[in-house]
Amino acid sequence: MSKNILSLHNISYSYHTIQGETKALKDISFDLQQGEFLAIVGPSGCGKTTLLSIIAGLLTPQSGTIVLPHNSKDMRSSIGYMLQRDHLFSWRTIYQNAILGLEIQNKLSDRTKAYVEHLLEEYELADFSDKYPDQLSGGMKQRVALIRTLALNPDILLLDEPFSALDYQTRLNVSDDICKRIRKAGKTVILITHDLSEAISLSDRILVLSKRPSTIKYELNIELDNEHRHPVRSRTIPEFGKYFNILWEELQNESDSIN
Repeated sequence: MSKNILSLHNISYSYHTIQGETKALKDISFDLQQGEFLAIVGPSGCGKTTLLSIIAGLLTPQSGTIVLPHNSKDMRSSIGYMLQRDHLFSWRTIYQNAILGLEIQNKLSDRTKAYVEHLLEEYELADFSDKYPDQLSGGMKQRVALIRTLALNPDILLLDEPFSALDYQTRLNVSDDICKRIRKAGKTVILITHDLSEAISLSDRILVLSKRPSTIKYELNIELDNEHRHPVRSRTIPEFGKYFNILWEELQNESDSIN
């Protein structure tokens, strides 16, 4: 039986400006199981990225608590955050970009450098380690960004629309490739996406957020009859359409309530 690796209890958050208060999140609660791939969808501007930033420890919730297991690392080292764009430094080689997080956290050692070299080999980038970002395709740069995140060996990966900057065909191929590798590594993932097909094909469970201030409106468990859970192949399975229609209706109802 899987165990909880992360628990959120009644998380609320508001932004404050001179114009006043904007409530972003209201009483968000859920558990994340070890090895689970969780997707979060919702209307634009509903606070999905805000929620990830709170989980990552970049923002402090207005109220509520986040609980990690007692034997877990601290929040900073337990969680890896991969943003929408790769944010690679053009003047650093691929290898130098991959070890950047280790340098910042003073964790660069023979052991961690060997792990980065292993990841570059695993992600088929070893031959490009001395190249520069402008010599790589968009998909390859996203893999480097993931390696930079994985190099710190986080327990949980936060993915904030990591494929949105890619063209559609590349996006399908890269998400398929990265998802298979993440699952093979047994990582626990929270994915933010606007793409319902992506959410269904990649995840084990989907949370639907309401309009701002966001609450969890709906929860959908994904059970696809697909032995290896290839994201592209999953889209051809009959159950896929059923899940898509459920999510579309939930989000459409939410959109209608805004208008």
